[in-house]
Amino acid sequence: QRGRAGVETYRRARIAAELGDVASGLQLLSQALEEGFITVRELHADPSIAVLRRQPRFIELVAPRPTAR
Repeated sequence: QRGRAGVETYRRARIAAELGDVASGLQLLSQALEEGFITVRELHADPSIAVLRRQPRFIELVAPRPTAR
């Protein structure tokens, strides 16, 4: 159920972004990713979060992470 919680949190991030609350949108997006939301394609295509994609924090959140060896 880890990913499912991320989906719900991502929906909340979308709502915050649509309302213009960039700080909350980014915080919720970060939380969604921590909860297992990993649909990177959607993050780059979803018009609801366009305002978030312009933020440096967004770029940090979706940047590829080094894998452990």
